[in-house]
Amino acid sequence: KKQTLTLESTCGEHEETTAAGSFISSGTINLTNLETCANNVRLNLAGGTLENKATINVLFPHGGSRTIEGNLVNEKTLAIGNDPSQSLRVTGSYSEGAKSQLKLTVAGATNYSRLSVGAGATLGGKLALKQLKFTGKATESFGVIGAASRSGEFATVTGNAIKGGSLHYVPHYVP
Repeated sequence: KKQTLTLESTCGEHEETTAAGSFISSGTINLTNLETCANNVRLNLAGGTLENKATINVLFPHGGSRTIEGNLVNEKTLAIGNDPSQSLRVTGSYSEGAKSQLKLTVAGATNYSRLSVGAGATLGGKLALKQLKFTGKATESFGVIGAASRSGEFATVTGNAIKGGSLHYVPHYVP
């Protein structure tokens, strides 16, 4: 049976959970707030790797930062926020399997989800964009992933049609 692990900060404290090392998740992991305070949530893998075979939800109903200390291998779904201006920081490397999906939200020129990777990022899955009440312009760009290095590209991009026109979000890759 698939289970859910929810790490949530409270108004009284930030949430930091330390795993003994690497592990595989076949259920859902939620990184969020329990109460209305903008406190941080950190999953410390003690130098190990989290292999995601189901879903990781990075949620910010009341703010704060979300961090995975270690490496992240995404084989299924990584969803960063239902609202924009939310980010997940991975201190190690990030890699995607061919069947993976990275879900991000765009709601303005400076208001969009982000993935920040301390080491290398290997792309290869699907980028799924959700555009909120916002009409993009041809000159705008959105740095949705930052990493020390990058290899690979997204196999597919969905949700990339800009509302209200014939423009599309197109990935631009830099080394």
